[in-house]
Amino acid sequence: MGEMKTEFLDSFMIYVTFLGAVELSIIAAALLSILLVVYRKIKEAVWINIVIIGGIAYNFILKLFINRERPGESKFIEAFGVNFEMASYSFPSGHTMRITLLMLVLTFLLFKLVPLQTKSKNWVLSIGGILILLVAFSRIYLNYHYISDAAASILLGGIFFYFMTKIRPHLNLSV
Repeated sequence: MGEMKTEFLDSFMIYVTFLGAVELSIIAAALLSILLVVYRKIKEAVWINIVIIGGIAYNFILKLFINRERPGESKFIEAFGVNFEMASYSFPSGHTMRITLLMLVLTFLLFKLVPLQTKSKNWVLSIGGILILLVAFSRIYLNYHYISDAAASILLGGIFFYFMTKIRPHLNLSV
């Protein structure tokens, strides 16, 4: 990918990759939860946190079991501006899985809670898909992941989300 690198693309990809940052996922889940609680959608608020926090844990466990080295120099974990001195593995891509889960959660809730016409639904799906692919590409471009890491992260995120939609109806919350 070296021949297509430019200063502009480097900067752009750093911004794009932030969309999959653990900080953004947690903050988005918290803000969505607050909004849902205000509208008395407690079950959805709890479910969002199960999906996002569970997805972060699921990704971390997969990384520890698979132990795949990164293609580049990054060997640490960074969250909320703090570098943790621990192994940072390549497979699967956490950023890609987190943006996948966040977009799937947002899309699922929008379709469930907001009456949208087909054209609007297509726009939501398109924007979500583009953001997922952009983050996946940014991770490859920045040399943090192999193509297989990013592609598998989308698939594994989708599978995890599917199972989370299956447990959602069984959440028994008496608030």
